[in-house]
Amino acid sequence: MGLSVTGTVGVLLVAKKKGLITSFSESMHQLQNTGFWISPKLMHKLLAVDCAG
Repeated sequence: MGLSVTGTVGVLLVAKKKGLITSFSESMHQLQNTGFWISPKLMHKLLAVDCAG
């Protein structure tokens, strides 16, 4: 069908890249406060990617 799949975290990364959200880390923390679980190791890697630009 030619559809690509993007998860929740991927959507937030794209939104940050496009300037639709001001803080990826704040958005991730808000998401986690709703019960969304992500491993601490992956979260650390994602925050490093976000800081790198």
